[in-house]
Amino acid sequence: AIKAGASAAVVQSDGKIVAVGFADDNLALARYTTTGALDPLFGVGGVTTTDVGASGWVQGAFRVVVQPNGAIVVAGVRVSYASGDQTNTLVLARYDTFGALDCTFGAGGVATVPLGTTEGTSYSAPMPTGLALAADGRIFVAATTSTDAIKQDVVLLRFTTAGFVDGRTVLRLSATSDVAHAIAVQSDGKVLVVGRTWTQAGLEDFFAVRLIPP
Repeated sequence: AIKAGASAAVVQSDGKIVAVGFADDNLALARYTTTGALDPLFGVGGVTTTDVGASGWVQGAFRVVVQPNGAIVVAGVRVSYASGDQTNTLVLARYDTFGALDCTFGAGGVATVPLGTTEGTSYSAPMPTGLALAADGRIFVAATTSTDAIKQDVVLLRFTTAGFVDGRTVLRLSATSDVAHAIAVQSDGKVLVVGRTWTQAGLEDFFAVRLIPP
């Protein structure tokens, strides 16, 4: 039996729906027509999957956006294990309108960025929690990065249109953990990040941070 699930969806300008998640520990995308049927013009029977690492398992895709030219960008995470430790890697992939990897993006259509190694294993692996496009086509990803099973920081990454990192900012708002939940790029290019932060007393609070990209 196939293990599969969806985490996010986006509606294209033509009304078709793209859902992303995982299928048998691979990144997975499915596109539906406006009537809810799998789109036969996308991938194989409406579905496409990507294996981004034989050394570990992919927890899946968590965010998706569609670029103005119809290309689909997804952000996910790859988790691998060695000597009892958990290594977390951000995965950013771009697909053409037919569901094939765009080989002009990153390495063969995929870009990866380390998010840290956690001592021991955790079901709350660092993952991308926000994905947004700037007016110039660059891509912003908000994620969490960690060095242990408890402490997490927010990391904001900016990618070029070709899938290479050209900016990285770490937000450390507390002595315990900070997690972003969404990002947005304003018309003036400023980036808004919202999420929650934990105090040493175990209390939670809301945060909103606005950044001015260089």
